[in-house]
Amino acid sequence: MTFRPSMKSVLSNIRPTAPLIYAASRGLVADLWSVEASADARGEYVARDPRFVIVLGNCTSPLSLANGSGEDAQTVRAVYIPASVPVSSRIAGPTTFEHLDLHFNARYLASRLAEMGEPSHLLEQPVYLTEDSGVLAIAETLAEDIRRGTAGTVLLDCLALGIVAKMLAPRISVQSDEPLRGGLTQDQLTQVDRLMRTEMHRRLPVSEMAEQAGLSESWFAHAYRKTRGETPHRALQAIRVDTAQRLLEENRYSIADVAVMVGFADQAHLTRAFRSVTGETPGHWRRKSMSEQDRTISDSFSQDNVG
Repeated sequence: MTFRPSMKSVLSNIRPTAPLIYAASRGLVADLWSVEASADARGEYVARDPRFVIVLGNCTSPLSLANGSGEDAQTVRAVYIPASVPVSSRIAGPTTFEHLDLHFNARYLASRLAEMGEPSHLLEQPVYLTEDSGVLAIAETLAEDIRRGTAGTVLLDCLALGIVAKMLAPRISVQSDEPLRGGLTQDQLTQVDRLMRTEMHRRLPVSEMAEQAGLSESWFAHAYRKTRGETPHRALQAIRVDTAQRLLEENRYSIADVAVMVGFADQAHLTRAFRSVTGETPGHWRRKSMSEQDRTISDSFSQDNVG
């Protein structure tokens, strides 16, 4: 089922200059806004979901944000705002500009962060960036794909998660490389997870995962289960099913093609694994997803203009 963000806002002297356009996946909605701000433009926002906001364009960002009342607001190019944290904005108007907003399902974002080998507590505090050319470059690429209608779910997730990784990177502390007793180190987990994701399209034996971690096959299997609470095979199957869901949402490939693309022997193999993870067949899941996407997604902002 497609994720639907929810946010309340009260705006003054800010209005859209073009219809909202967006791209969406199961756990993410990316909104592209074109807005005009008059003098003394301001807003108050609070959202149920965590979100990232990036001001596009090469000119100096006109947006200033602060928690709560708006006092001591700072100019930002990009900001991460945790779920349910109220913020206020001030805009140096009159001006027009575009901004890209990434609204995440909280559990989806936490799971993606875990796959990167990073703790979910990184999502608890806001991040304000005055300028960041790397974040802006990814955001501009994603915005252009949204304009063209070419931001499929896989591309959307990859670019959005690139923004997440870059924005949270300064807060990622150096983690201990000491494993849990009998488990794997963080570096070993990262290497194995990367191998699973890049090579999921083919047969990937546990022996190859063990080699990546620098362990014997038997010890690796034991250590992986000790650390992750599941077998390497089960973890790989979950990654394949998750990727299959995103490909099915795009509705560009047959179920049989998706099965091969993510490393299953055939459609029947995908169907068995898909049902074991989601409780549904790929066909039923796709029909539900397409039906949901065919409905109009409510604007991410429920906007009340004042003044």
